[in-house]
Amino acid sequence: GGRTWNAANGGLPSKWVTSLVIDPRDGRRLLAGVGKPRNSNERGGIYETSDAGASWHRINIDDLPDVRR
Repeated sequence: GGRTWNAANGGLPSKWVTSLVIDPRDGRRLLAGVGKPRNSNERGGIYETSDAGASWHRINIDDLPDVRR
């Protein structure tokens, strides 16, 4: 029910998670939109986990644009 939370960022390249989607059919599968901090070599994009965040892999090919203003 969301009363407790644990870190689940093993393998995410950045702490700039801008969106998070939990698969309604499988709570261990999540998608995270990761922003790219300005002046950084970190890679933004869309990442997926199927093990509740223990490991993540990038599922898009190109960097997403930085839309923060």
